[in-house]
Amino acid sequence: WLFCTLASSLCWISVCTFCCHNRHKAMTEPKIKIWKFLKITVSSLLITALALFTAAAIRTLSLDVNVGLQLARWEKSNNISLVIDQHQREELLARFKEAVRIPTVTFSDTESNTTALRQFDTFLRKAFPKVFSSSLVHHELVANYSHLFRVQGSQPKLVPYLLLAHIDVVPAKESDGWEAPPFAAKEIDDFIYGRGTIDDKCSLMGILQALEYLLIRGYAPRRGFYIGLGHDEEARGFNGAMNIVRMMKERGVKLSFILDEGMAVVDGVISGLDGPAAL
Repeated sequence: WLFCTLASSLCWISVCTFCCHNRHKAMTEPKIKIWKFLKITVSSLLITALALFTAAAIRTLSLDVNVGLQLARWEKSNNISLVIDQHQREELLARFKEAVRIPTVTFSDTESNTTALRQFDTFLRKAFPKVFSSSLVHHELVANYSHLFRVQGSQPKLVPYLLLAHIDVVPAKESDGWEAPPFAAKEIDDFIYGRGTIDDKCSLMGILQALEYLLIRGYAPRRGFYIGLGHDEEARGFNGAMNIVRMMKERGVKLSFILDEGMAVVDGVISGLDGPAAL
């Protein structure tokens, strides 16, 4: 509003200046007073705009991004801090390493390490007790080893979305050239080495860690959403993902969007697409 007012005022003053320049001989005393008044008005607007800009700049440059995230009233929560202290970081890191150490390997379309998959189920329930006990979250085991969570929103008319990740990993042996045992989750120079650290237990743990953190602090979403965790994605997901899809279709679930794993930016790989694309 201030910018538009200032711009229109300056435009008008320019026109007045031009007219006054050509007719100054005929200018009367009242017109001189109007001209002075307009100059004072424009000067005041400029000073006000400069003051507001200075205040905004100081506020922006001095903003502490870690002061916390103030959620809207409808999210039914107190201030949820984004700051995670050292103890919490160590807990998050320990849980992630434990997830990597469980060798949830899919060997083929018909063969998986089912013992590890059962162990991983037990681990999830222990690591994220709030996710599995909250009245806002409905959990189902799918095809024995996959998981489907429905997080209830306060406004059911809003179309939900789906977050995806997968539990299983491809086989790995230290003889393949690993700098550390592939299921040791060993930390070397601030990097965690292990099968699944990127594909895809980082997504899985990140999603559940975030939900656990928010639920503990009383978070209640306005838009509901789903979390799907497949156990045989590396063998095309015929048991896990396909059964999750079947269940959701039978229930008539419509989704706003789906967010799955991805990391590479490729160029010239996808036929018909010019330029880089983030997968």
